Amino acid sequence: MKSLTPTLFTVALIVLSFHSYSQPASSKTLDLNGSSQYVNCGTVNLSGSQVTLQGWINVQAFKPPTAPSPTANITSFIGIEQPSVGQCQIRIGDGNIPNDRVQFVLYSGSAPYKVHSATALTTNKWYHLAATYDGSTMKIYINGILDTTRVVSIPIVANSIFELGRSYDNTRILNGDLDEISAFNTALSESTIREWMCKRITPNHPNYAQLAGYWPLDEGSGNTTADASGNGNNGTLFASPTWKNSGAPIGDKSKYVYSNSFDFGIGSPSGDSIHFTSTSGNIDGAHIYRIDSIPYVTAQPTGVIEFDSTTQWGIFDIGSASYDARYYYNGNPMATGNDCNLSFSERNNAGSASWSGLNPDTVNFANQFIGFSSSGRKEVGLSITNNGSLAPNFTATQPTCNGGQDGSISVSISGGVAPFTYLWSTGGSSNQITGLDSGIYFVTVSDNFGCTAVDSIVLDDPNPINVVPIVTPATCLISNDASATLFFPGGGSGNYSFLWDDPANSTTISASNLTPGVYHVTITNQQGCQQIETVTVGSAGPDPMPELGESGFYCSNTTITLDPGNAGGPYTAYSWSNGSSSPTLEFNGSGTTSVTVTNALGCVGSDTITLTSVTPDFVQLGPANQVGVTSLTLNAGSGYVSYYWNNTQTTQSITVTNAGLYWVEVEDDNGCISRDSVNVTFAPSGVSEIESGLVKVFPNPTSDILNISIDKSISVSGIELKTLDGRLIGTYTQNVSVLDLSKFENGIYLLDVKLTNGNNEIYRIAKN
Repeated sequence: MKSLTPTLFTVALIVLSFHSYSQPASSKTLDLNGSSQYVNCGTVNLSGSQVTLQGWINVQAFKPPTAPSPTANITSFIGIEQPSVGQCQIRIGDGNIPNDRVQFVLYSGSAPYKVHSATALTTNKWYHLAATYDGSTMKIYINGILDTTRVVSIPIVANSIFELGRSYDNTRILNGDLDEISAFNTALSESTIREWMCKRITPNHPNYAQLAGYWPLDEGSGNTTADASGNGNNGTLFASPTWKNSGAPIGDKSKYVYSNSFDFGIGSPSGDSIHFTSTSGNIDGAHIYRIDSIPYVTAQPTGVIEFDSTTQWGIFDIGSASYDARYYYNGNPMATGNDCNLSFSERNNAGSASWSGLNPDTVNFANQFIGFSSSGRKEVGLSITNNGSLAPNFTATQPTCNGGQDGSISVSISGGVAPFTYLWSTGGSSNQITGLDSGIYFVTVSDNFGCTAVDSIVLDDPNPINVVPIVTPATCLISNDASATLFFPGGGSGNYSFLWDDPANSTTISASNLTPGVYHVTITNQQGCQQIETVTVGSAGPDPMPELGESGFYCSNTTITLDPGNAGGPYTAYSWSNGSSSPTLEFNGSGTTSVTVTNALGCVGSDTITLTSVTPDFVQLGPANQVGVTSLTLNAGSGYVSYYWNNTQTTQSITVTNAGLYWVEVEDDNGCISRDSVNVTFAPSGVSEIESGLVKVFPNPTSDILNISIDKSISVSGIELKTLDGRLIGTYTQNVSVLDLSKFENGIYLLDVKLTNGNNEIYRIAKN
């Protein structure tokens, strides 16, 4: 695949220059269906001693050899056929001749006189047919060449309905196209036929005065066609024949050569011209012609930036000719300053549906011509393209393997002026680049004249080896009864070699005795290309998947129950690392524990967990029994993540005023939970001296000195002095006997004597 890249222009735009002609010379044509469509031109008088009938025909299908008459293999072309009234016509085929031979028929008033061609026509090809009678000889011309004659001296009786594509009845209607039909009341000479067969009839025709009827068929639409002779023999179209662009080689000016070679040209009023020289072939002659009007089809191929729509040049070869053509562009204003970008657009004829690009293979900027070599019918017009006459022609070797880098491209140049320089998108500067992978590659070619062309070619990546692994899974994850084989949807598995990375290093299309896992097989084709295919082997299962949870810490004051779950189960057997076979395990201490389970299929699975026991940071609220007077503050201590008291408070400490059981639950940094509780009671309030049998305080009230007497039968751990709201303001040893209260303000205080047996003696002290 090639693509063009603009170098001098950024917009591909077709610029059409319109000439002053109002009717395109390439004209229209009528396409008849062979059964009901034709043209009736009314009565035309061709009686007399001389006549000429001529026109262009393209037969799409000849009439089959059907008997009996009147079908008689006949395809009608033009003329008059009214039995016993008049006859002057050209038709193809007859009852006693092949259905592809041209026949000329005249009626003398008593009998028809016929002559037919030696040359056979072929379908889907345009021919110019002419038949003349000069009073002594009937002649048939095919493409301007005299084909056959018949000497006869008769009067012509033909003053009746003149029809195009029909005679006698509808069974003989033409299946094909016709164009440029004319009839003369004289016998045209061979040179006149040749001179005018590739151009339209004008008053300059030497026999214009003898023109009985002329139907150019240029309307392109409608149900009538004009008689351009001025005789008023306008044609009526029956059954709506199809109007379409004509493929007949008709121009505004033409030249001809009838020889086994040709070397001639034709110019234009602007000064540009084209010259054709035959090089080989079975040649009988050729016509060249110039069309000075806008073509019906103007759309141009990709890469054409401007097209000279005012002039097209054509060649109609008679026989089969190969030739060289040179177009001298001096005088064409479109060519000025565009030498490097001059090229051609081509078509077979004006009936073609589109134009194609035609790169010149010869350039001579000094003499201002570009040329091409070709053969057969052709019409060309000057165009301006991105690359002009420079035509890179690629020869490519695609990469051998998918993803390979052994592709190569070489380029040769037609057109342009040697020597050439090259610059590839890879940086290469010769006419060949190698070591290529797939992708698009551009080359910029410059010739000795300084003209530049850019073209590209795509190297295609060969298809990868198309393989589909087919896996038979293992029974369990630990089983080695799996297998894998390779399937090639496109066939051809026998054309590959294999190497697996399984334990056996298998070299066949299949590998067996596989355990679940990922395997790779290297596939090599006949070209030595390798592809590594990944094959994943699983288990049919279900395989047990015990889950003991995540390893980590647990609190020593909790119990851990390890449960492997039931994924891939149900499980039929359990084996713990401590020897237990129960479904669950009560765990304590620190360490690693594992379990192996077995399901009903005999498949096993294991899991392991490592747990570390941590001791909680236990909370302590103090003595289990605590006495307050009007309130008591309980403090759980700092450093915990969270606190929760049974009175719903969440602070580190709480102050209570009611007796009862109070507890707090705390969480430490390890997430461990601990709880402590106290029983709170409140002593009655008063300022009188409180004495028990074991501890005495006096005097009470006191102004500064307070005496303490402790019975020797009890043991005291410490003495605290507090405010009524429980705030500690003094701490004393167990042996103290005198307290100096002079530094404290007057008021009520609580003396808390803490006994070693866990009990407290609380005294209300008044300081005056």
